[in-house]
Amino acid sequence: MVEEPNIAETPTGHKSESYREITPDAFWGYIRSGHIEATFFTTQLDTIGPMIGSKPKGPEFIAEINIKFTPQIAKQFTLWALERLVAYERIYGKIVLDQEVDPTNSSIPEDVKSKFEELLKTA
Repeated sequence: MVEEPNIAETPTGHKSESYREITPDAFWGYIRSGHIEATFFTTQLDTIGPMIGSKPKGPEFIAEINIKFTPQIAKQFTLWALERLVAYERIYGKIVLDQEVDPTNSSIPEDVKSKFEELLKTA
């Protein structure tokens, strides 16, 4: 029997010229037909102005990146992130949010509550 050659290419990759890392302070997003958008923000404080006698300004939000997820990638990313959050809490302890997400909150639609609980069970 003749062995068939392996013609599958080995995946390669590199970082984009515009690649950079950020640590977001906030995010905001919405859904559109065909995708789910998320914009991630950092904040900047005016630390020099008060030192030279200017009136201090409040924090300035800077939109760093907008990501348009297909619904499939959004779901895969959610499951991926949830798995890592569960592992993180197992190692480092419970993550405390300023406003904790409560799946029993009556303002959250029932279908979202059940999906949240389903995700927690599978993670």
